[in-house]
Amino acid sequence: MASDELIASGSRDPGGDASGVRPGCLVGAGAIALGAIIVIVATMLLMRRGDGAVDIGNLSQYAPGTVTYRSTDGVLVVRQPDGGIVAFSDVDPHNPPGRSVCLVTFRPDLGEPRGDGKPSGRFFDRCTGAMYDLNGHGLTGDGLDLRPVRVTEEDKGRLLAFPRG
Repeated sequence: MASDELIASGSRDPGGDASGVRPGCLVGAGAIALGAIIVIVATMLLMRRGDGAVDIGNLSQYAPGTVTYRSTDGVLVVRQPDGGIVAFSDVDPHNPPGRSVCLVTFRPDLGEPRGDGKPSGRFFDRCTGAMYDLNGHGLTGDGLDLRPVRVTEEDKGRLLAFPRG
């Protein structure tokens, strides 16, 4: 079979390699991936301000009496039944200084039932078994409480948290 016959039958591509992948396709895929990474990094940088503040959304996103764990920001946000907002670091205070291996999470299944029959929930560290109430107070008797995170309300209900400050 002649070379011209192979090209005509589609079994050989003179512009590509033996795998059938063209170099332009690889460059295009790389450009798309790089663009996605740039968008993600830029979004994260815009959300973190120079003063250490993190935009944690709008007050209306948090229903009264709920707890929201913002794992990407390391913040546990509590919207109290009266509408107030308090926040705590997710780093367990039992960690040695400078080490943040054990993190606190919210467990709605722990705690005393409320008047409406639903459990109130507790903050819980699975490394040590330490529990904290919704005000961040330690319940183990060792005097360690969760580290509070300052939250400010900007115009139109926008909330900023300062987890590192």
